[in-house]
Amino acid sequence: MSATSSGTGQGKHLLGKGSIYTLGSVLQLSGSALAIPIVTRLLDPAEYGTVALALTIQLFVTTLAALGVPAALTRTYFETEEDGKSVARELIVSTAALGLCGTALGLLTALVWAPLLVPDEPAAVMLGIAIALPGAVITASLALIRVQERPVQFICITLIANFGAQILGIVGLLVDRSPVAYLLGYGTAMAIAALGAATLTGAVKARPAPRPALRGAIAYGLPTVPHTLSVFVLALGDRVVIQIVSGLSAVGQYQLAYAVGGLGMNFLSSLQNAWVPITFGAEEHLRWKSLAETAALVTRLAALTCGVIALLARPLLSIVAPSDYDPDFLAEITAVLALSTLPWATYLPRSQVLFWTKHTKPLAWITPVAAVLNLALVAALLPPFGLVGAGAATVLAIGFQAAAMDVAASRFADVPWRWPSEIAHYALGMAFVALALALPGSFAGDVIRVILACLAGLALLAVVFREVRPRRAAAMGSA
Repeated sequence: MSATSSGTGQGKHLLGKGSIYTLGSVLQLSGSALAIPIVTRLLDPAEYGTVALALTIQLFVTTLAALGVPAALTRTYFETEEDGKSVARELIVSTAALGLCGTALGLLTALVWAPLLVPDEPAAVMLGIAIALPGAVITASLALIRVQERPVQFICITLIANFGAQILGIVGLLVDRSPVAYLLGYGTAMAIAALGAATLTGAVKARPAPRPALRGAIAYGLPTVPHTLSVFVLALGDRVVIQIVSGLSAVGQYQLAYAVGGLGMNFLSSLQNAWVPITFGAEEHLRWKSLAETAALVTRLAALTCGVIALLARPLLSIVAPSDYDPDFLAEITAVLALSTLPWATYLPRSQVLFWTKHTKPLAWITPVAAVLNLALVAALLPPFGLVGAGAATVLAIGFQAAAMDVAASRFADVPWRWPSEIAHYALGMAFVALALALPGSFAGDVIRVILACLAGLALLAVVFREVRPRRAAAMGSA
């Protein structure tokens, strides 16, 4: 295999072949996106903010209660031929037991702090904590299903846990327009998904993992908990600050803007699941060249995705968001948040360097510092600049995270990053956002936005097809 064929073929593997993880992420995003116009018309901004806070708390409790065991499950599966597979199933049972203890403890403590956080709907917070139990089981089960290479089962569980949760949540709202009704429906679907996942993996018939195996899994996975929690804090923790400073209505507005503005980051994160095996599976002498070339490609995709999101924000939100959410204002926040796609495209490949070289200690401080920085910046920028300031704080914090990760990665590997290309595409993405914000808030302005977004979208498709088609032709020729 030549250096050229190996390096230039990575775009085909990443974009053309894709992966099941990308499809699973797309399904999750699609379920949330389709539910937004319905849920926002059944809940006012304050009620939607309550739901956002409850589901944010659910993610935190899920991660804390599992003690990092799902992160260790993949490694355990491959340690031995049969014992590893058996212990991996048993670790799912142990994760369920840990999740039960963690959620019970969370519910007991929430009797004190939930009424202080959400005085009108403390029951919604309690439900969010309770949903952490099926969430932990689903996380562990999907980890095993992925390594077993069972795509149909993975997609089925993802559909139930997302589309099913949104559908049952909406059904709950049709019965009673309240955050509690939505969360009851949402939690029911999560419980069904957890039971289905445990059945598919054989965990329902398994016993808990032996103590030595569980201790080993916790020892391996526990250090990942601060990093994972910090990722959640970076992505979701600002909702708590916004609630304290500006109230639940502002949380609901920001949640909706983030759901659209963060699509670029979610897209790149799903690509990362397909990207890591490409990097790790490359020949040693080609690994870093391959990573650098693919990183430049992903930054180009990030710039164009950022442009599409920022330019379509106002026309899209004017359709899906009710007037009491102030769609014009949400569009400004969304355009700013879209910028986070750019530093995220820098952070992801640099993190691969640390994982491959087994120098993960920098993760223990980089992401937590970025999360704390985000909260501090939100608290500082929210009063003078409103929710646009909160969006800018997120972009700055992720920018710090990307820069710190680049410095850390440079200590452990000499990667020939294509900085001129990456910087040029940073400038392109920022230009798109500037145009989206500068164009007038009128029908004519929206027409221009849509035209420019279509051009950026066509350019995005052109990049994908250019990467895929020549490789396909080359493969046919060699055959």
